[in-house]
Amino acid sequence: MGFIALGVTVIAIPLLRTGKIDKGKPPRPLAEVGAFRELPFVVYNVGGFLKFLGYLIPFVYIPIYAQAHLDCSTSQAFDLLAYANAASLVGRLLAAWAAYKVGVMLPWTVCAFASGIVCLGWLAVRSLGGMIAFVVLYGFFSGALIGLPNAVLPYISPPRVLGTRMGMTFGFVAVALLIGSPIAGLLVDLRQGDFVRLQVFSGSVLLGGASLQILLWWLIRDKIAATTAADKK
Repeated sequence: MGFIALGVTVIAIPLLRTGKIDKGKPPRPLAEVGAFRELPFVVYNVGGFLKFLGYLIPFVYIPIYAQAHLDCSTSQAFDLLAYANAASLVGRLLAAWAAYKVGVMLPWTVCAFASGIVCLGWLAVRSLGGMIAFVVLYGFFSGALIGLPNAVLPYISPPRVLGTRMGMTFGFVAVALLIGSPIAGLLVDLRQGDFVRLQVFSGSVLLGGASLQILLWWLIRDKIAATTAADKK
């Protein structure tokens, strides 16, 4: 995985460069402390932290759950991950299309709430068919949580610090992704096959993050309206 990431990054970095580097300009700071005095930026990052705290948990524990509760073979259990990732690809593409048509906030928020609700629906899965339906739905809706957040950053960041704030946001998300699955692991009782606390935790933090998106949407509504009006001219 490390070498794959290195390989695609080596290709991407030269392609993403825009023009010549202005050596007369001071380097952009790695962090901007003043951003934490802006409520939209804080709400955006707290909401993102909560969503990504729960986002990976189903992907990590789907095979374990399938083997413990549904008597799936190892091969069947990991096939479920393939279904989830395939659905995620479709979800990302359709969410991006929807964002282009109606704006980013609506599909992003709908998919965030749907991801949390579907994750709580995991509690009711009792069969392989139900598990397949769960992983496809979760993969589909959660795909937007990866693809759309960056499209919101320009509404809460001046252009001169957009890259800095994007890096700060990725830092918060990275911590959430790092600790979410181990926290969920402490909530599982593998001896009893009890995943209820894990499922509730994952769904709850996803819904908490989605709820903060509603607040963010309200906070930046004027900026969105102004941008939309300018685009139509």
